[in-house]
Amino acid sequence: MVIGLMLTFDQKPELFDFIHKFKLTESSGIVDKPTLEKAPVNQEKVAVPEEAVPSYLIESQNLISIASQTLALLKMHRITSLSIGSGQMDIELIGDKIMDAPIDSLGDVVNYSLKQMSIDSLFKHGYLVKYRKKDLPVIHSTIAFSDLESWVPSFGSSFIKILDPIERENQSQTPIIIKINGKDNIRNILLKLTSWGRNLALEKFVFVSETENLSHSAIFYMSLFSPKHLELQE
Repeated sequence: MVIGLMLTFDQKPELFDFIHKFKLTESSGIVDKPTLEKAPVNQEKVAVPEEAVPSYLIESQNLISIASQTLALLKMHRITSLSIGSGQMDIELIGDKIMDAPIDSLGDVVNYSLKQMSIDSLFKHGYLVKYRKKDLPVIHSTIAFSDLESWVPSFGSSFIKILDPIERENQSQTPIIIKINGKDNIRNILLKLTSWGRNLALEKFVFVSETENLSHSAIFYMSLFSPKHLELQE
């Protein structure tokens, strides 16, 4: 076939004119693949944002802290009533006319009252204190209603009532009222609340002491929040 092509080229070279119109090279029929550059790999680790702390948890932990601190600080004084909530507390003490209780160490005293009692020349001292907030450890665990219902009766003479849930701003809030008797039991439940229940908030604490029979009781006004809908601190 090669000889035939050569004879044809010699006899009719015009048939091969199209070949001369192209500048062929040795690599004419080969298409080089483009060189792919590797994209640089970002070796920096992406920081995972910390989970925001619910505002009600911050308020609750500060309330629990000041309640425990107040009972411990004033254990040598006769507290007749103590009510804490919304960033302030009302304290009522019975003693001499000159009271040496370090109330100012608990916060800013914004109001004070003094009333003489009819017995034993004693006086009733009333304080309205705005307590200071602190940075406290964050709680990560959550609890269920069943945990509370089984836990509260372990304190002996106690009471728990779970109210109907309230839906507000895409948040489910179930009010709970717990009553505990006995100063040691009250301290123990406050201690437990410092580390148990990210979705549980203590909103008000009321402590009452009966001077006649020296009995102590406390009512915990609490709320259990749905863990899926948390109001975040701005």
